Amino acid sequence: MIKISLKLAIILNRTNKDFIFYNLSKNNIIEEYTLSNDYARNKEYKNTKYDYFKVISCIKPNIKTLNIEL
Repeated sequence: MIKISLKLAIILNRTNKDFIFYNLSKNNIIEEYTLSNDYARNKEYKNTKYDYFKVISCIKPNIKTLNIEL
């Protein structure tokens, strides 16, 4: 499971971008990320700095069902 901050969850829920490209820390927390509509520019080039990507429309339903316990 990948852990994201509340701020990033809000950004992902509101964005019109198609992809999130990101790097993970050793604890599976997203450290660096960028949102983009251009897959080729961010993933297919060999000099890219991001190791992972997800399609945002696939993860939005999971963000909307997030439960926060206080």
